[in-house]
Amino acid sequence: MIQDNALLYLTEYLKQRFNNVVLNYDETVIAVIRPLSFILLVADFMQNSFTPIHVTKIYEPIFNLPAEIGIAIPLSAEVCTTAIFAWLGGSLKTKLGLKKLLFSGATISLLGFLICGILPNVIVFTIGKAVIGIGMGFVHVALLTFISEADNEKILSDGYAYYFASYFAAINIGCVIGGSLANFIGQRQVYFVAAATILGGIALGLYLLKNVALNISPKVSKTEQSKISIGKFLINPKIISFFFFIFIPYLVMSYFLYYFFPLFADQNNITTTRIAQAFLLNGIFVVYLGPLLAPKLEKLFSKKINMIIGSLLSVVALGLFALKPSLTTAVIALIILGVADSFTFTAQNIYYNTLEIVNKFGISKANGIKNTFENIAYVMAPAIFGIAMLSGISYGILLIALTSLVLLGLFFINLENLKKG
Repeated sequence: MIQDNALLYLTEYLKQRFNNVVLNYDETVIAVIRPLSFILLVADFMQNSFTPIHVTKIYEPIFNLPAEIGIAIPLSAEVCTTAIFAWLGGSLKTKLGLKKLLFSGATISLLGFLICGILPNVIVFTIGKAVIGIGMGFVHVALLTFISEADNEKILSDGYAYYFASYFAAINIGCVIGGSLANFIGQRQVYFVAAATILGGIALGLYLLKNVALNISPKVSKTEQSKISIGKFLINPKIISFFFFIFIPYLVMSYFLYYFFPLFADQNNITTTRIAQAFLLNGIFVVYLGPLLAPKLEKLFSKKINMIIGSLLSVVALGLFALKPSLTTAVIALIILGVADSFTFTAQNIYYNTLEIVNKFGISKANGIKNTFENIAYVMAPAIFGIAMLSGISYGILLIALTSLVLLGLFFINLENLKKG
């Protein structure tokens, strides 16, 4: 349904543009957000299924670090710069305007992909990954702000739905395209394909957004007028419990797919095409099971319980693999992780955004802090898996699963104590 509506909106938009009809801001948002975000995100995700493998091939010792930790640095570099420049982009969006921020970010990312493809040295590759992160930080902020500036509530809701549909579709399609191309034309060449795809996205964006003013309005809702300080917000027991006991551990476990699995599959002589198909299998459960499972679980259980169920499933997935490491158990783990992702992110977002402390602080600012913690988790995750693997695959993965289980227990205990308090 979302896909059909998005195509309908875009077709109508192009007809009116062709006939020189002036369109308002809301009509522009709903028509262009999905194709534009999809193309730019597909380019970014083309590298996901093989980048850890690529780094192992060009890796040279960095600061005498073990290879298991050193190969995590390029991945962490991109996530780290994405986090920093997404925050910086939030400050620059009013000064530059959304179009300049969007196309500047896309151009910077294009440059990063070219650096990764041209120069196969691991240090330069890390710089290239960091440059990609800078650009994508700007792109994400521009696209999400583009949606949030819409005045109509339905347009706002549809805009976010189309963006996140594009995001998950881009993960699946980008990984499959990138993995397949890496198998046929080589891994380095995929970075050039990604750069060309971004160039196509820039060209499409320039056409779709021609003569459309994307200015940031100075409106601030009453809910965004903070009633408490950032310090008070961060030391709130419910906020500490959410971020450190359930949110960050869950995101770290997700790197079983993004970081560990490609390396493990490569060691077992699995082609990048097959690795990409495993990513797709995981994504199918997220995309298609989510709309069915999330609403039903919301009716059956509370948001807190759904978060705990999702985290337990991730612990089971990693624990199952740790007890008997094989390609079969790895694929089963990816399926279980896909089932967990299909409803856990929704439960986490609803739980967080309905906390009284979040509403007092301001939902927009609170979500900015949440995004920062999310990126911190993604920076830490490759290194955590790298360190864990120094102890051996079984022991290392089991250690991550058990640590997450202990933290999940602390989350539950803390909730019960807060109820009594």
